[in-house]
Parts: sequence; C-alpha cells; structure tokens
Amino acid sequence: MIDGAESSIDLQYFVWKDRSGDLLLLRLLAAADRGVRVRLLIDDIHTARQSSLLRTIDTHPRIEVRVFNPFQLRLGGRLWLTRVLEFSIDGNRLNHRMHNKLMVTDQAVALLGGRNIGDEYFGLSRQADFFDVDIALGGEVVGELSAGFDQYWHSRWVYGVDQLLDLLPVRSSLERLRRRMERRLGRRAPARQLAPADDERRLPLAACL
Repeated sequence: MIDGAESSIDLQYFVWKDRSGDLLLLRLLAAADRGVRVRLLIDDIHTARQSSLLRTIDTHPRIEVRVFNPFQLRLGGRLWLTRVLEFSIDGNRLNHRMHNKLMVTDQAVALLGGRNIGDEYFGLSRQADFFDVDIALGGEVVGELSAGFDQYWHSRWVYGVDQLLDLLPVRSSLERLRRRMERRLGRRAPARQLAPADDERRLPLAACL
C-alpha cells in the first residue's frame, strides 16, 4: 500500500517499534520523497524512547507526525520513571489511550484490524507471536474511515511533535536516520523477508482488491 500510494498516506497506530517499524518508516520516507503526503498519528504511551526519532521524521517536508494524549515530561534518560510519576499525578487523563490501527492510502484503500507495528505482530519476534489480523477495504467505506482519521487528527487530544513541552531536540538528520535504520535491518536478515521485490512494489492496489 505504501509503495503504491500516489497522493496520500494516513496512518494511525497504538504501537510502532522494532525492525518492522524501521522498514515501514523507510518506505514512508521513500513515498514522501516522491511527493506523497504522509500523516502519522501515534499514541504517546509507548514513545518514551522515540521523541527524537519522531521529531526527525517530522522534519521531512511531506511528513507530519502527531501524538495522541501526550505526556508533558520528555526529559530523556530515565524517561519511563518520569512517566510513571506523571501517570500517578494525572492518571485520569493519561489512562485515555488510542488503540486504533489504521492505514489509508490515496483515500481509496484502507487497512485496519488488530495488528500494531512491531515484530511480534509479523512473526519476527523470538519472545512472542501475536495472531492478530488485518482486513483490506475499498469503496465507499474508505471515505468513512478517512473521516474518522481526520476527526482524531484534529481533536484536542492530539499534538504535533513540535508542540510538545520539553521535547528533545532533533539529534540527527533524515539521511543519518535512514542509514541507521538500514544498518539495523541489514544486521537482521529475517526483516528482509518483509520487503517486496522491486517488480512488486508499485502494483496498483485496486488490482489487489
């Protein structure tokens, strides 16, 4: 879906991590490079170590990253401890999380279901193997899903990564980030199995439905 997108990609996920996350981020960057508008919405509960990464991705002129119901303290180091403390003080708000998993490309094809972006959802983890599934949809229902995404995107619970208090500064350029993710993927051969062959990447999604 990402490699076949021509105009827009909207993504909404609760968890985004691991080799599968690196691979999809690389494909999103490639899509943005060719002019596709990318909007990425992530719940903030699992981003303790990702503030700098998300901010770097957000520097791409065709990519915008927002987070749902963010923690205010983003001080690095023992960030998990500051989050525990903040949760103990403001638990009523911070317990309100976004568990949605949705991808919409070109407002024509949608993918939704139970899978987060993480190795245990794609058979790449040695510790866990979740059997969640997704469903691909086309037709009028995609417009309804896009409208639902927009409702979240513009809600009072959502903030751009550049708006967060005490946000860690950008520590890396996009090119250094790409090289780092490529090296991580290269060291672990199983992740290559997820990447489609060159002649498969631009298959029109309409032909798949």
